[in-house]
Amino acid sequence: MLQCIRNVNVKGYGLVKLDCLEKHSHVVMKHVLVCDAAKQLVVKDEPVVKIASELRTLGLAYVLSVRCGGCNTSWKLVQNC
Repeated sequence: MLQCIRNVNVKGYGLVKLDCLEKHSHVVMKHVLVCDAAKQLVVKDEPVVKIASELRTLGLAYVLSVRCGGCNTSWKLVQNC
């Protein structure tokens, strides 16, 4: 069962597999390039992608939920890819 944690400490620490980070970044960046609402945030110098919550932590692996600040499309970033 997944639990949504509303208090996310974005200054915290965790291990990141760089190949996973690359895959996740690619998906999110492709969306931002075509999302008109996200482009408007860039013009205003506002955050485009926000960490919504940490859905689950299993040892050093984690699942983050991030969302587009423009259209609210969300993704689950799983650190065990």
